[in-house]
Amino acid sequence: MPSDPDDFKEVFRRQGGKWMLYTEESNHDSHWESLRPLYHEGLILGLKAATKYFELQLENVDHKKVIMCYTEDSDDLEYVREVADAIRSATNHGEIMYYKTNAASTDGLYLHEGKRGVSKYMHSIIGQLFLRDQYQRWKMV
Repeated sequence: MPSDPDDFKEVFRRQGGKWMLYTEESNHDSHWESLRPLYHEGLILGLKAATKYFELQLENVDHKKVIMCYTEDSDDLEYVREVADAIRSATNHGEIMYYKTNAASTDGLYLHEGKRGVSKYMHSIIGQLFLRDQYQRWKMV
């Protein structure tokens, strides 16, 4: 890790990522409340709900809202899996969840701008974790 505080922040910021939960508007607040204990317990680093500006950029993806659950290290497979399982357990979220690295966001890789293969992980409804391989295919891990 770098010794300069600014460099450390940059590495830490790029090293992390977030699970993205797309919810129906009617479930959005209850999901948010269910996720707060995971933040207070320290399992996830932060929570963020999409702003109106972000929703407009997404052209309101199937009229859903998004909650981002931030993690510390996108390369720590067991931690990423633990967080996904905890999110699903806390919310009973019934849809596929996707994980995007902070580096991908920093580099400007956004699905709504036509970028494909942006997500690093996918967590299935039944709790299986998948990693995207070098050919952009999902492989169960």
